[in-house]
Amino acid sequence: MVPGPRDRRKVRRIPGRPRTHVLPQPLRSHGHQEWPHTAHHPSPTPTPTRSPTAAAPCEVTYQLSDWGPTFNADVTIRNTGTAAVDRWELSFHFPGNQAITQIWNATRTQDGRSVTVTHPTGYNTSIAPRSSVNFGFSGTSQTGTNGAPAAFTPNGTACTST
Repeated sequence: MVPGPRDRRKVRRIPGRPRTHVLPQPLRSHGHQEWPHTAHHPSPTPTPTRSPTAAAPCEVTYQLSDWGPTFNADVTIRNTGTAAVDRWELSFHFPGNQAITQIWNATRTQDGRSVTVTHPTGYNTSIAPRSSVNFGFSGTSQTGTNGAPAAFTPNGTACTST
């Protein structure tokens, strides 16, 4: 999703604590008005609206601790649905040239800015309903270019991000 002028973004900074990023939520459309068809008033062409898309029953929280050329990230995936998520996988794109140097409680592959994080072998492979899993990583970046990914895609479906 590309941020637009109506997206809501909050960045909360508490001295001595890592930066917390609240990412934009998808906008919901409300449809369009139907116009009466009469001989005296031609029907205007309706304005196209976006079809609402159902968000996956999940939430991803990304907390960033930025120290210029290095950083740590703490990521939590919460299953807000009623069915378990088996063999979870989380994909995202870094906004800058960040590179993961170490990861815990998960495995990862990285190709440029694209990252896919997968459950560790043997544990935390499933996320029960109304439960969560957590992993973290350390990385490098160029000073001033570090930021939170704009969107997260667990198991191929867009998810709410905070």
